[in-house]
Amino acid sequence: MVADTESWVKRTGRVVLFPVVLGAAMAGAIVGLQRGVDPLLLSAVTVVPVALIVAIGEFWLPFRRSWAKSRGDVPTDIAHALFSNAIAGEVIKTVLLVALVPAAAWLAASVDFRAWPNRWPLALQLMLALVVAELGAYWAHRIAHEYGDTALWRAHATHHSPRRLYWLNAGRDHPFGVVLLLVPEIGPLILMGAGEPVLVAFLIFTGVHGLFQHCNIDVRLGPLNWVFSMAELHRWHHSVDVDQANHNYGANLCLWDVVFGTRYLPKEANPAEAQAPRDVGIEYLPNFPEGYLRQLTVPFRARWRGLKAEGRLIRERNAREENPDFTRAGRRLADSEERNAPPLGLVGSRAS
Repeated sequence: MVADTESWVKRTGRVVLFPVVLGAAMAGAIVGLQRGVDPLLLSAVTVVPVALIVAIGEFWLPFRRSWAKSRGDVPTDIAHALFSNAIAGEVIKTVLLVALVPAAAWLAASVDFRAWPNRWPLALQLMLALVVAELGAYWAHRIAHEYGDTALWRAHATHHSPRRLYWLNAGRDHPFGVVLLLVPEIGPLILMGAGEPVLVAFLIFTGVHGLFQHCNIDVRLGPLNWVFSMAELHRWHHSVDVDQANHNYGANLCLWDVVFGTRYLPKEANPAEAQAPRDVGIEYLPNFPEGYLRQLTVPFRARWRGLKAEGRLIRERNAREENPDFTRAGRRLADSEERNAPPLGLVGSRAS
C-alpha cells in the first residue's frame, strides 16, 4: 500500500511539478511587479526558491542517475550563473535599454503609434512578449548551429560542452553567447515600447523555465510539450548527434520550432524510441576546457583552432586504441568528414 502510494505520488510529480511551480512563480512575480517590488529583489526571491525545488526534484525523480554525479563541473557552472548570466546579463540589459529606449521613443513620435499594448493586463503582455522574443532568439540560435563554424557557434559552444544535463548548467554560457540570445530576445520588445514590468516578467520566466529545461528530473508533460520547449525536447538539442541536435531551438516555447519544422521528440511517433540521447556534449571537442576562465577564451579564433586540432589528435588516439587497423586511409576519411561536418561537427553525425 505504501509502495503504491509512493508510486502514485511520483507519477503525479512527473506531470504536475513543472506547470505548478512555473505557474506559482509567475503569479507571484506578476503580483510583485504590480505592487512595485524592486525588480532585482523580485527576480532573486522568485528564481532562487525555484532552483532549490528543482535541485530537490533531481534527487526525488532523477531522469538519469549518471547525470546526478558531479564531474567537477559544479564550480564552473556556479561561476557561469553568477558572472556570465547574472552580472553580464544585467550589463547587457542595461546597455540595450540605454541604446534602444531613445530609439523606441523616436519611432513612437515619428509614426505617432506605440506598437506595444502597455494597457493590457501584465499576464497577457507576458504571453505576447514570449511569442515576439522567441522569434528573434529562435533564428539567432538556429543560425549559430547550422551556418558554419562561425563566431556565433564559437560563442554558443560553451553551453553545449557539458557531458550531463542538470539544473545548474542551465546558466553555463559564454558572455558572448548570452549576448547572442539576449539581444534578439529583448531588443525587439524594447523597440516596440514594452515597459519595464513586462521585460522583468519575461526575464523571470526565462530563468525559471531554463532551470526546468535543463533539469535531470523525469518530467512527463504530454500535450504541454507542444507549448513549452522543456526538458523532454531540449535534451535532444544537446545530443552529440547532429541529426538530433539541430532541432528544438526554442528557449521557452516550441512555437517557432513547430512553425519552421524543427521540433523533434521521437517517442511521440514511436513509444519504443528512447526518451533522450545516449550522450550529450560536443563529440569533436572531448578536450573542451572545464574551468570557467579557460572557457572564456574558447570563442577566440586561435584558441578554437588549437582546441579542434587537439581534439582531433585525441580522437585519432582513441580510434587506434579501439581499432588496431586504424589506417592512414581512415585518417584521410576522418579529415574529410570533419571538413564537411556541420558546425557542431560531431563525430558519426553532428553546442543556453
